[in-house]
Amino acid sequence: MLAPGRSAVVTALLFEKGEKEVLCARDFPFVSADGGERWRWKARPESGVAFERGRFLNIVGESGLRVDWFVPGFWPGEDKPRGQDLLFLSYGVREARITRAPILSAAKTE
Repeated sequence: MLAPGRSAVVTALLFEKGEKEVLCARDFPFVSADGGERWRWKARPESGVAFERGRFLNIVGESGLRVDWFVPGFWPGEDKPRGQDLLFLSYGVREARITRAPILSAAKTE
């Protein structure tokens, strides 16, 4: 549960339907009846799930949350996934800012 006035950092694996979904299917070969979710292992679907981005954003919105910032990692589907997508959530409805993944090599480690 997210307390009022607080934010949450969430990671997810999101994909776009269509051409990019073919690339997602390599890592997540099993698909739900409506195509909104894909999973890695049929016997344990909860252990590796990718969501169609629109479906995931609807779930977030129906929960009364908004995406303040979205950093793609897996989305929209790449030949080699770069990692999970990063979402910053808070209360309300607003459009997300989409940015490139941060360059970690430029970060100071001291």
